[in-house]
Amino acid sequence: NKEQVKVAKEILNRYFESIPKLDKENNDIFTTYRFLSIWLSNTYYMSLAHIQQRTGKYNYLMGRVRDLYFTETAYNYFLHNVKETDKASKELTEQYQKHYIDYYKPYSLYRYTDNEERHQINKEHIQDALENTVYSYKYLLCFNKILDILAEYYKIPDLDLFKYESIDSIPAEYRHYNHFLDLLKVVLKNQITTPGTKDKKLALFKEIFKPIKYDFEIPKINIDAVKEKLTMTNYNLFANRNNDIMATLIF
Repeated sequence: NKEQVKVAKEILNRYFESIPKLDKENNDIFTTYRFLSIWLSNTYYMSLAHIQQRTGKYNYLMGRVRDLYFTETAYNYFLHNVKETDKASKELTEQYQKHYIDYYKPYSLYRYTDNEERHQINKEHIQDALENTVYSYKYLLCFNKILDILAEYYKIPDLDLFKYESIDSIPAEYRHYNHFLDLLKVVLKNQITTPGTKDKKLALFKEIFKPIKYDFEIPKINIDAVKEKLTMTNYNLFANRNNDIMATLIF
């Protein structure tokens, strides 16, 4: 938020304003802290964008999987009751199936099989959400790590203030999502339908919905590469618009 950015600038101002501008080396040190302050502000805002993206894409994925789970479970319930009722007739079975198709179709696996174009679009939406929620999680891991590295090297312990504190809760969210995928597989396997239809639905489900990976560790080689770039006078490291220092850490 704006208050954190304001505090960040005040923190860094205390450091670089205390450095005497007596010679080129000290002037470069002064400039390094000045650009570090700007870099921190920009990268912090970028981390906020990734927090929103990770959460939004995860919620989209979770919503689609919940829809499928409850829809396919309801369909199972309908079919089981039709099969187990003495008075059930072919006509009643057809009514249940029509109800399922008309009412639940927008939320079921049918939405991925209507036609090839729609199938491809929905598949791409799911893949995009999966890729981006994972990438944003990686970015936030690297953001927290780079704050540790910079705080240690430039002696600014207050950088901890800008870490994403909820990072440790993300794996639990992804485990919850993966658990729903497992439940949905069981529902599809137990559905009363023809073997061919069941196999087709399972294959389609596995093709589109992949588990979220979350057990990540930033490679040591990336961390070492960032540390090697740090100097007290290399202000260009923080002035680069391409944010090479974060790009070096991202994996």
